[in-house]
Amino acid sequence: MTKITKYLLCLTILALPLYIYRFKIGPVPSTILEILIYATFLTSLFSGSFGKIKNRLAVILGAVFVGAGLVGVFFDPDKIGALGLWKAYFVDGYLLFLIILSFAKEERRFILDVLVFSGVLTAVSTLTLYFIGVKSADGRLLDLDRLSPNYLAMYLSPILALALYLFLAGKKVKTAIFLGGAGMIIGFALVLTQSRGALFALLGAAIVSAYALLKATKLKFMRHVLFALAIAAFFAGSYLAFRPDFVQTSGRVGQSSNIRYYIWTASYEIARAHPVSGIGLSNYQNYFSDLTRSRVNYPEFITPEALTAHNLYLHIYLTCGILGLVAFVALIVFSRFWNFKTAASAAFLVILFYALIDTPFFRNDLAVLLWILLGIIYAGKFKTLNSKS
Repeated sequence: MTKITKYLLCLTILALPLYIYRFKIGPVPSTILEILIYATFLTSLFSGSFGKIKNRLAVILGAVFVGAGLVGVFFDPDKIGALGLWKAYFVDGYLLFLIILSFAKEERRFILDVLVFSGVLTAVSTLTLYFIGVKSADGRLLDLDRLSPNYLAMYLSPILALALYLFLAGKKVKTAIFLGGAGMIIGFALVLTQSRGALFALLGAAIVSAYALLKATKLKFMRHVLFALAIAAFFAGSYLAFRPDFVQTSGRVGQSSNIRYYIWTASYEIARAHPVSGIGLSNYQNYFSDLTRSRVNYPEFITPEALTAHNLYLHIYLTCGILGLVAFVALIVFSRFWNFKTAASAAFLVILFYALIDTPFFRNDLAVLLWILLGIIYAGKFKTLNSKS
């Protein structure tokens, strides 16, 4: 049964982008990804492997975050729609989180490689569509759902960090060839998305990762100085890249920065109006639309882009209330991901940086990816760049 669970988990990870294929079981909507998650969970449950979970704190913290999502359902005007989002973003990922926590160390190592392979398959699929002419209006590489290059970038950027980390930590030639090739394919796809967010997240994660991995060296003072200089330059450059431009807005970059600015300012108004409970898990764009309906340019240009608050921490706060934000931050902090005991920490750090300017969680594949990485981090150690094993 454990082997079946392992194989099903592999299929589930490979099928992460396939959530776009939706169907109904009676009146209940579902996806291929969701069916695989439930099948994997059931086989793990029947095998009795959940009794092997050692990190009880992880189970509790994850459950509190799932419960906070349910609070977001309670305060949502559309309870049915909110329940669907809660199931897809919170419950499904948490089930995989528990499965990964139940695996022994040697049973978890394969997950990282499968994630990289999933990234390669996604990159190759989207690149194929790109070269046969399926592109965004401005010629950028789209995700498989053909909605936005940014969705694809949010999925591929942490997987690229994972592949690069494993490439640097690995010693086997065959593994290095696979990871190197995977990194180039995924990196090429990211370049074609033209996503500033991906570059922002990867650079930020690279700086912090380098700082953490130089901990074992003798360059202690110089390490701190270089880190301070690098992080200052990073945020200064990020401000220049993302600052709003109210004078020249004809280009895509200028328009994108301005829209993000207006979304953030309106989100601040929403937070002031609902500082504790939030506005509901599926209610953000509707509330945003009602709030800004009479404002110039909002209905035509800004509201259609306001699917989320374009900041994960802010969006969790607005949709799940203060409990949701506290639960999410606690789940991050108690993982102690900054110790870099696992290659998943590098990928997770990319998500945390990306979360400052977008919401790499509120989509089926992105939510499950975050839960998987957290599960690996909480579960234990893998080979690191400083490892002698």
